Amino acid sequence: RFDDAFQIIDDMMQANVIPRQYTWSSFLAGCEESSHLSYGKKAHQMIVQSGIDMDLIIRTNLMRMFVRCGDFESALNIFRESRSEKPDSIMWTAALSAFVAQGQIGEAIQFMANQGIKPNQFHWSVLLEGCNDKRWLSSGKQIHRLIEKDELDSSIVLKTNLIKMYVDCGGYTEAWNLFQEMPDLSQPRTIITWTLILKMVASQDINGVISLLDQMKKENIQLDSLCWSAILLGVKEMESLSAGKMIHALIEKTAQDPLVSIHLIDMYSACGDLDSARRVFADLKAPDQLTSDVWAAIIRANGSHGFISDALHLFKASKEKKIPQT
Repeated sequence: RFDDAFQIIDDMMQANVIPRQYTWSSFLAGCEESSHLSYGKKAHQMIVQSGIDMDLIIRTNLMRMFVRCGDFESALNIFRESRSEKPDSIMWTAALSAFVAQGQIGEAIQFMANQGIKPNQFHWSVLLEGCNDKRWLSSGKQIHRLIEKDELDSSIVLKTNLIKMYVDCGGYTEAWNLFQEMPDLSQPRTIITWTLILKMVASQDINGVISLLDQMKKENIQLDSLCWSAILLGVKEMESLSAGKMIHALIEKTAQDPLVSIHLIDMYSACGDLDSARRVFADLKAPDQLTSDVWAAIIRANGSHGFISDALHLFKASKEKKIPQT
């Protein structure tokens, strides 16, 4: 398909019909999604040859494509060539992500300094966002130290992003310590920080979750569907059926929405209890509860347990019904 697209673009250029920015952006998005670096490089070469204006939109799409395909140096070269135009937040995100992906935090800071940029809350948040699994824990800790050095660690946004980074990277002790520092009035715990900590604790100790829920009740913090979903994700990681049933009993006392239903079905499936997953689905009666994602969850659960015919039956049933899209 890419070869056909290239041929069409080449035919257009031979006929002196220059593809517009939208055409290139769509093509680069396809290269990005499929991680086709060779096609992406060829597209870059053709864009340069076409003489089209390399505006921020084209440059941003090129950078995102190169980052997604793992060619970080090419992504950074695009950024360097953009100095005549003020890079927007998306370009900065792509550039800093390229450094994080290579574990080059110091180089990212130097890169910003060379551009005359002093890192602010936005830049630090982008760098932290790139540290999203255990491989990047040391990089995340390095960023944390630099944030403290800049005396920006009092920012509630950065504190929350630091907690998320530590949870994602498995730095549970550090995440918990940051969470414990937040109760004072200058740094109140937000529902986002509670959600992150609930997911972390749920993956290790269900009794700890119960204690946190009691604490939230004392502080008059209302749990929403994201909180319950985060807890269920943690229980799913722990694969504890007893813990899952305990949480389910608590959820039944509150309003249940499609997002929670999806995570209940996924949790029961991961814990080996397909019957309970099916009951969760069967108990959903209102049309607004039976979204396409809920149907996908129960189809996925049946399929993962080897009930292929049941999964196919559910798939056909979902097509026959008018399912609200999410």
